Amino acid sequence: HGVGIEEVTTLYSCGYRAVLCPEFRGYGWSTGKISLRQLCPDAEAFLQNLPEILAPLNFGAEGFSFVVSGRSIGATCAVHLASKAGEPRPAALVVESGLMSICELPVVRQLGRATPEIFSRLQAEPDPFGTLEKLREVTIPTLVIHGDRDEIVPVSQAVSAHRACSSDFKKLMRIPRASHNDLRSVAGREYYREMSIIVCAATGKDPQLMELQSRDGEGGLTTALARAFSCIPGVQRCLARRTIP
Repeated sequence: HGVGIEEVTTLYSCGYRAVLCPEFRGYGWSTGKISLRQLCPDAEAFLQNLPEILAPLNFGAEGFSFVVSGRSIGATCAVHLASKAGEPRPAALVVESGLMSICELPVVRQLGRATPEIFSRLQAEPDPFGTLEKLREVTIPTLVIHGDRDEIVPVSQAVSAHRACSSDFKKLMRIPRASHNDLRSVAGREYYREMSIIVCAATGKDPQLMELQSRDGEGGLTTALARAFSCIPGVQRCLARRTIP
């Protein structure tokens, strides 16, 4: 959800061998009617068919590692898949500008002020997606990335997501000056550097390259870039395994 052709091309340079962009039913080229209730079941159906989808590309013969990534409401699907047991199982998770709580959306709160009785009933109901609860079941490497100026899904939801995630390898990356729909363009190279690092975590090339800590920026830009580049095939063989001061 929300990925353009140019962005897909750039992801290949980050180490991805294939990028699949399924759409919700009723969106884009997908048939059917829009249904919030079907978001997670449809995501599960896609995941179960993933080995068959990738078989013509010879991914299935030796097994494959994959990252699930969800943007905005798509984060509910990605987190749902990352929290499930069984095979195939994602190797890493990316939550981008992710929706965690419908009641905490500014537009919903505005409607609540106009119709307080309806809003009170909505608050009394369990969250229809239960994404924060599902994050407590997520133990794979996880990157939560969000714009500090997100006007649709407040950055506080990213903080909650990072806090709820049970992974030992997790990182909250807040992009200053980025809003909901311009995060990648504002973040620029920094965004794709993190995508390279998450590929390293998913493929198990060097778990220490992750540096997924709650506080961003430790080690400086030089260290981070060196570690990101060392994940790329070819460069990995040329770089010495040492820490840059």
